[in-house]
Amino acid sequence: MGGQGGGVLPGVGGAAGSSALGPCAIAEAEPNDTRDFATPYVLNSAITACIGTATDMDVYSFTAPVTDAAGGYVLLSLTNVGATGTVDVALFSAADNSSINELFKTDGGASLFAYLAVAPGVTYRIQVSDFGGHFPYLYTMKAAYVATADMYEPNDTKDTAKPIAVATPITAFFSAGYVSDPYLGEALADWYSVPLAAGPVTIKLANAPTDISGDIQLLDPEGMQVNEAYTITNGANVTLTADAMTAGTYTFQVSPFSGAPRVADEAVAMVPPDHFTRPYTLTVTQP
Repeated sequence: MGGQGGGVLPGVGGAAGSSALGPCAIAEAEPNDTRDFATPYVLNSAITACIGTATDMDVYSFTAPVTDAAGGYVLLSLTNVGATGTVDVALFSAADNSSINELFKTDGGASLFAYLAVAPGVTYRIQVSDFGGHFPYLYTMKAAYVATADMYEPNDTKDTAKPIAVATPITAFFSAGYVSDPYLGEALADWYSVPLAAGPVTIKLANAPTDISGDIQLLDPEGMQVNEAYTITNGANVTLTADAMTAGTYTFQVSPFSGAPRVADEAVAMVPPDHFTRPYTLTVTQP
């Protein structure tokens, strides 16, 4: 875990700007109703703010740590919502101002929990408003950042394939943060290179996340596909075999077979998707 986005200027509840008391009788960073006036937010900090009127929006911005090459994810929580409050949260990427997802509650006072996969160095915005027309009310917001511990990233393309050895299992993650629209999830693909001797080869993907079905594609030293193996069952192992290989350095891609999983959605009980936390195991063997 770790890393922080832009700093927050001093103020009550961690907010910046005016110290005037608003409808909830706390000092807030106003105006922060648009992306141009977004309040910088420090990851992993809890702030208290107010939805004061029908048109009130609180917009926050943070930048995912550039030092985490594999990116990570944010667990967002809106809690301590006033009894009449029905919060609405919209997530955006500052790279192209695209909308990532919008989540809301219809029960007064209900907390909202969500996840968002983030890419290193990309700035995101969190927009909080009211869904049901009941205000004013307070809420507490926290965006907890967790880095993805994948030593092989970046390896999302054939040109960035990471070298691995035969008979040496490795662990890595299917991870890709949202950058811009469309989010197709190509970055969830992981590329590796491996020196092979003449003869057969087996590549096994094990401990796959329970929300992803795996796919392995093997390319020869000339870049031509040798074989492909996949499953349509989430969490199932995948084994690729190929015979009569000539000696040389081969590349292969490991990726989801059925497309990209959701990049942002509601997090039930603050539990992120399995592929955020479960590393797969990859082993290349030859006789």
